[in-house]
Amino acid sequence: MRRRNSSLSREFRLLHKSLVEKIQVAEEEFLEFVLLFARLEYRTSGFAFKKGASVYADWKKLGRELDPCFGPAQNDDLCHVIEYLIQQPPFEQVLKNGELSFAQPKQRTNEPFLVQILDIVKIVRNNLLHGGKFPDGEVLDPARNRSLLKSASIVLLECLRLAGASDNPRLKNVFEAFKEGL
Repeated sequence: MRRRNSSLSREFRLLHKSLVEKIQVAEEEFLEFVLLFARLEYRTSGFAFKKGASVYADWKKLGRELDPCFGPAQNDDLCHVIEYLIQQPPFEQVLKNGELSFAQPKQRTNEPFLVQILDIVKIVRNNLLHGGKFPDGEVLDPARNRSLLKSASIVLLECLRLAGASDNPRLKNVFEAFKEGL
């Protein structure tokens, strides 16, 4: 059994290295984003919704709760990141005539601003983790992958900062539980 686990571990490391090389981002950037997103998603369980017997993090609810405190204009770096994500959002994987394709994401201007930004962050995550960033062909713009990952990470870190500064006990709990889990 030990030999098989060693073989699987080696295969996983090779696959991981191959995927990170294919999208041409630094391993640290890749891991930072994936771990930050996963940990925050897990810690937002207080903002969960049920679908059948399953429970999902409700990013919209989290975004609505944090939106009144969200002020990118007060932070130049955050302002540039938000501007980039809005002006050059990642393409969203969609079904078009029964075929997988990419399209500009639909703007949901009826939602609070932070909810719209978190929708973009989720598209970055979905493309990365569900295969949208691993097409059979060449990655056309590797610098864009790095920019999207870094920008999405900055937004998630700002959400954590806002949750930690909040008077809302549920939001404060997201921050505290995240901090304890690190």
